[in-house]
Order: sequence, then structure tokens, then C-alpha cells
Amino acid sequence: VGVSALTAVRTALEPPSTTGIERILTLASGIAIFASVQWLLPGCERRRNLLFAAVLAGGYAAMLSPFLRDPVFWGGLPPDGTARFPGTLCNANLLGSYAGALAVPGLLFLNSRRWPLPVRLAAMAAHAAAITAAMARSGTRASFVALAATGALTAAIILCRRKQGMAAPAVLLACMLAAPPLMSARLLDPDIAGSTGARLVIWKGAAAMFLDRPLLGWGSGALNRTLPLYRPSDFALRGATSNTAHAHGEPLEIAVETGLAGLLAWSLAVRLWLKAF
Repeated sequence: VGVSALTAVRTALEPPSTTGIERILTLASGIAIFASVQWLLPGCERRRNLLFAAVLAGGYAAMLSPFLRDPVFWGGLPPDGTARFPGTLCNANLLGSYAGALAVPGLLFLNSRRWPLPVRLAAMAAHAAAITAAMARSGTRASFVALAATGALTAAIILCRRKQGMAAPAVLLACMLAAPPLMSARLLDPDIAGSTGARLVIWKGAAAMFLDRPLLGWGSGALNRTLPLYRPSDFALRGATSNTAHAHGEPLEIAVETGLAGLLAWSLAVRLWLKAF
């Protein structure tokens, strides 16, 4: 409610760009889906399980589609870091992000099934293999860092609570150990003159935008319209293009668009979600 109200107020103060309208519609559809799920599935474990199983199945379809086209899909990126696959998501970074987002919830879901231990271990191993393969062939470095951090945190929580046992942390650790060698060409190359350099230009400009309007930000989709005023004149030499539709970092994007108020509202929403999870 807080995020929606803030978005509505910010939109009334300053009309959004075309990109901003798309982001508002995405936000509205996400809220509608969340509300529908909360309304349709209260108190029914079987329906919740079916829903999450459907989410996992869709994720596997998106992640493993390159395997149907490329028999060496499981071999990781070539030494030169080329041939990054997007799956069915049109962008390799989205594939890596989606795989990383499904990694831990999928393991915990499979580990919670009332199946014999060998069956659960086999299911979790297959899940981890799909995640690792998709992460490796997407070549998405930031998502792998997020996966490693989330995996370590989840393993620590499980070990502290001593309720889920060692199966899920062990499979997750194996997945994390398998991914770096497959992604070594990307992980060891900072690519300062390419994508990394472009991101540094965008991040610095976006940070300057945030400091100029720290409270309520610039409005939905404003980065694409306003960042040219903040980027250096030699941005092209640093790897950035004229297309800067987003900040390549969601917390920074939120801070630029909705300021500290939006960042606080989103942080609270994430905290409540994690508590429920």
C-alpha cells in the first residue's frame, strides 16, 4: 500500500515518461498477482504447494531451453566468455537473475517434501544442477554473487534453527562450488572497458541524481530521460551507450525514482516478505 501510494503521489507531481508508465504497469500487475495469491490460497497447503511447483516447472522450462539447442549447455561458457544464453527470457542477465532467485526457495521447498531421503536428495541435486547450468551459461556475474551470499545466509539460518537438517545446505554448497569453475572466464575478467565500465558510468550518474532529489526522487522511469544530464561527456569511451533505460541495480533505481521514502517502503515490504517466508 505504501509503495502504491508513493508511486501515485510521485506520478501526480510529475508525469512519467514512457518507461515510467511501463514500470508503473509492471508494479500494478505484480501487486494484483500478489493480492490474488493471498486471497486464493489462505490456509490451503496443497494449493500453495501446487502453485510453487508450477513456478519451479516454469523456471526449469526457461532455464533449460538452451540445452535443447546446444548439447554442450552444461559445459559452461567458452574461454572467451561468448555464447551467453538468455533461455526464454530474452536477456542473459534475466536468466541468471531468475535462476539465482529460484535457487534457495526451490531447495527449501524440495527439502520440505515428505519423500524418502534419497528421493529428496535426488530432487535437490537435479534442481541445483539446473541452477548451476543456467547460471554458468548466462554468464551473469552479479547474480552469482547474490546466489553465493544468499546461500551462505540460508545455510547459516538452517544450521542455527536445526530444523531442516544438513541436506539442503550441503546441496546448495555443492552448487556454489560447481559454478565458479564454469564461470571463470567471466568472474576473473572485470571487463572495465565493456559492461563493467558502462555500469560504473551509469551508477555514478544515478548516484548524483539521487543526491539532487533524495526525498521523493525523480519519478518512475526518469533515469532514461534525465541521466544524460549527469553522465560524463566521454561516456561512450567508457563503454556506455546512449540507452540508459535503467540503473542496472534495483536499489539504486528505486532510490533515484522514489527517493529515500520509496527505498524505505520497499525495504519494509522485503522485510515483511522475508519474515513470512
